[in-house]
Formats: sequence, structure tokens, C-alpha cells
Amino acid sequence: LRAVNTASTTKYVVTHNTAPTLVVATPITAIAAITGTVQDGQVLTAGALTPGAATVSYQWQISDTSNGAYTNLAGATNSTYTLITANVGKYLKVIATGTGSYNGTQTSGATTQVAASGPATVTIGSQVWMQSNMDVGTMIAGAASQTNNSTLEKYCYNDDPANCNIYGGLYIWDEAMQYVATDGSQGICPSGFHIPTYVDWTNLLNYLGGAAVAGNSLKEVGTTHWSSPNTGATNSSGFTALGSGQIYSGSFSSLGMGYFWTSTEIDGTHAYNIVMTYTMSIVISVNQLKNIGYSVRCLHN
Repeated sequence: LRAVNTASTTKYVVTHNTAPTLVVATPITAIAAITGTVQDGQVLTAGALTPGAATVSYQWQISDTSNGAYTNLAGATNSTYTLITANVGKYLKVIATGTGSYNGTQTSGATTQVAASGPATVTIGSQVWMQSNMDVGTMIAGAASQTNNSTLEKYCYNDDPANCNIYGGLYIWDEAMQYVATDGSQGICPSGFHIPTYVDWTNLLNYLGGAAVAGNSLKEVGTTHWSSPNTGATNSSGFTALGSGQIYSGSFSSLGMGYFWTSTEIDGTHAYNIVMTYTMSIVISVNQLKNIGYSVRCLHN
């Protein structure tokens, strides 16, 4: 006969022919940071435990402020938690409590503030890209200038708002960067994203086999949003690049070609631009004037 007393944190093993033996539980000494994207609809995962083999129960908690009072989330007792709209603007922690031969309690650090659901994204290698071009701001006529004022401005190809709905807006470099010339700045991108650097784009192209062929994987298939013949397009990466054209000195042109700003400045009047063409699979990096209006595709931080 063998029995284990588990009524308290002090445990003894009792057998029919020996004195009670004290069972010394192993304490849980640490829990790592919560992982996952802190955004509505995303899944958070409790951090790794020390010791790693520890068995625990979990309880997720929520608060209005990072350092405020946390209350239990009803039913949130798994190692993962899926964020919901009601969590937006809040902060979360998770408590791990030892079970079995482990004891003690560890509480994780707080997450960042839960963000609202964001744009559709696609993971390519280690990068997470938006699947569409930015389309934010107030449309102004192509004959007007985007300037550093209190209004975020965009061009729509041929001054037609319907084209912004399809291709996104066109922005001069300074407007796209929101007049901050720092490589990797957020610019017009939503929170948690930035305008990709020249290096970011280079890493993407290298992952897709190099600049000579990467256009195949990046371009939307067909000629609905590209000029014919849209050579090599497979969109196998899910990036779905469109031939959104450009604007320079009030004139729109090259619809059916794809142009994207990087956040990497060359000098006071030039920055790097990424070009995709309908006639080749190659993706070209170009030293271009900042006052040309191009598309912006954002990359997750």
C-alpha cells in the first residue's frame, strides 16, 4: 500500500511498512516573456519555464495599464491565449503555478498594449509583409504638391479614387516618410510596421532566389493589374505586387509597372526605389528622385 498526501504544498509518501517520507517539490524559478503579436485576433504563448520540464497550470490576467491591477480572464487557463476585440488597449500577464512535483508561482512581465486588428500580412522567410500597398491620406490632384503640413496626402492614379482602392496611394518620399529621414522609419505605415529599408528589400529578394528572378514570386499573376506579358509572374510568395504606376511633375505614367519606396536615403534629393517590370523577372534597385510618387509596402517590425 502506498499513498501520497497532496492536500497541501508539503507532501509525504506513506507505505504500509515505512515511516512517512517527505517529498521535496521542485520550485519554479522563472517564466520568460510572453511571445506572439500583441494584436486583436493573434495568439499569445506563455514564455518558457525554469526548470523547463516543470508542470504547471496557467491563468491569464488583464489590466487597463501596464503597471495597474490585473484581474483573471475567465476561462483563460491554457498556455496560449487568443486576443479578442475586447482586449484592445489593454495589457496582459500570465501566471504559472506549479503542479505535481513542482511548486511555486511565477508571473510574466506585461505585454505591450493590445493593438487593433491590422492589415492582411504574409510571412516570407523571417519577414512579415503587408499584402497590399498603403492607401492612407486625403487625395489631392496630381497637379498639386504633397507638402509638410498637418494633412497626410496621397495621389490616386489619373486623379481617380477608384485607382487608390485597387493600387493604393502614390507618395513622394518625404510624404511617405512623414518628413523623417531615418532609415527604417514608420512613416505612413501603421503601428508595428515600418517602410522597409534597402537592406530589408535585399533580404527579401535574396530569400526568393536573388534579384534576377524574385519578380516571379512577387508579382500578381495575369495582366489585370500588370501590362502584358507580365513575364514569369507566379505570386508564389503571396506578396501580390501590383503594377501601380508613378507620378512625376503632375503627370501619371507607367501603370502596369511596379514601383516601391525604400526608407533608405541616398542624399538630400535621392532615395532607393524598387522596380518590378512586366517584361522581366528581375527586380531592380534604383537611385531615384524623392519627388516622384511611388507605392509604399510596409514591413512588420
